[in-house]
Amino acid sequence: MFDIEPITLVISLVLFAAFCAPFVYHISKQRKTTRQQHARFALLAKDAHISPDAVDFWRNKYALGLDERQRQLLYVKFGEEETVHLLDLGYPFELKSYKLSDSNLAEKGPVPDKFMDRMGFQISLRAPIPKNYTLEFYNSALFSDQMGEIVLMRKWEEILRGVAKNKNLVKS
Repeated sequence: MFDIEPITLVISLVLFAAFCAPFVYHISKQRKTTRQQHARFALLAKDAHISPDAVDFWRNKYALGLDERQRQLLYVKFGEEETVHLLDLGYPFELKSYKLSDSNLAEKGPVPDKFMDRMGFQISLRAPIPKNYTLEFYNSALFSDQMGEIVLMRKWEEILRGVAKNKNLVKS
């Protein structure tokens, strides 16, 4: 066996703790933010008298939920300037996905999804009061890379197109 000096062991443990402390702090801070966002989303849904069946949170920045029975869509963009949209999909609406890229890249031809600056949906409600909503899914000014936003957009596009086509859902 080999001997470990107590002073060496103590110094090693202190250095290890000093190395791990920022990671532990960041993880606990991120968990707290996530809990606050989930609670805020639940409160907004409760205030709107909806119970979202399909819900997604991503990037600690965005949340989207759909109450299929009441045909209500709740979108929240968290941050200093919180954006909240509650859309009544019981009325006719038009759904368009948008992908905006840097104009320098666009001049050279088709731009792959990985070089997009902004992506999201534009939903135009036709009744009772015509109004357009922009639901942002990705913004390159906030995030340097994409982490599944394209797949998430396809999922929600399929869900929302299903709501638009389904005539059996009755708004209560």
